[in-house]
Amino acid sequence: MTARLPIVGGDDNDWGTILNGFLSVSHDVDGTLRQSAVEQAGGLTSDTAAGRDLSGTLPDPTVARINGIALPGTAPSANQVLTATSATTTAWQSLANAMNMRSVSANTSVAINDYLQVDASGGAITITAPVSAAGQQFSVEKTDASAFIVTVQGTSGATFDGNTTVQFTTQNGGATFIGDGTGNWRVKSITVNTPGAQGPQGSVGPGVGAPLTGFEPVARIVAGFQTATVNRGVAVLVCGQAYAAATVQHLHATAKTSPSAPTLCRMGIYAIDAATQVATLVARTSNNTGLFASIYSTISEPLFTDGSDGYPTSYNLVAGNYYALALVVVGGSVDPQYFGMPCWGGMSGLNPVLINGFESQGDLAASYTLGAGAAFSADLPWIGAT
Repeated sequence: MTARLPIVGGDDNDWGTILNGFLSVSHDVDGTLRQSAVEQAGGLTSDTAAGRDLSGTLPDPTVARINGIALPGTAPSANQVLTATSATTTAWQSLANAMNMRSVSANTSVAINDYLQVDASGGAITITAPVSAAGQQFSVEKTDASAFIVTVQGTSGATFDGNTTVQFTTQNGGATFIGDGTGNWRVKSITVNTPGAQGPQGSVGPGVGAPLTGFEPVARIVAGFQTATVNRGVAVLVCGQAYAAATVQHLHATAKTSPSAPTLCRMGIYAIDAATQVATLVARTSNNTGLFASIYSTISEPLFTDGSDGYPTSYNLVAGNYYALALVVVGGSVDPQYFGMPCWGGMSGLNPVLINGFESQGDLAASYTLGAGAAFSADLPWIGAT
């Protein structure tokens, strides 16, 4: 008998039998739907294969793709996110700002997203950078107070703002390196530590304890052991190379003995032509006769312009270029002393000459030729810029 529903007004005494026969077509005796009935109706069953971006079978499929792009077959590690590595592939990658802190004390290679804390107290250390890719970054910091140098070198000829290496000589000196998209690295920042009032190894140091960022031809942690005397009327230029781009607005020095009644005290920045060794004054502080009146504390003097002298109140250092930081005291009595270090003869062979002293100066000149007619000074004052 064909299954059907009971007829209203008819099927006397057969309603139950007819209705049960009708329901049994698609239901089991426990009231659940028969799988054959679901399949016949085009529905999904517990062993139906998943489709589109899902894999496996129902009712517990697995997400295998997103918009048709396959997902990685492995689970992610901590701090990783799903990243489209191309139009057709994906991968788990570390967050761009999640740094992997590592401490090392020997030559090693640094990886993308590493923050390398380098202890060079046992000797000089070389860090090899990874292959540069646009936007990827790593950081290196020298954590010890020794005089040993930490050098960062490139891979496959990669440069750092045009330089083949970057070196850190001071405690807490370091930088963040960012891939520029051309296979090279941009140097994001450099931090140079200033020793505190007790100075390195218990000596009276030139700093006040606050770290500086910027340009130091000779770092205070090196220059802070001795006293450098600079005779009045001698313009002293201390030369160095900018490892990173930086905007300078202040110049710094620390006096141990202040001059008496000077008529001029000034500091300045010179840009050096590496080919001709000509240093040109590009920025300077005002004439402040009380500039070095305070001793045993680092002064911070702003760059100055009177609006017509052509000098700026801030100056941009170009990474890789050479500069000299200068100071001069004119008139009065008592030659000032600064925290610094004595120079030794080997420094006279450097190019540019590390320190130049130009005698009989009434102010910082518009330009000097380094090493030509310069009195090579035996004293090297610490001068810094931020």
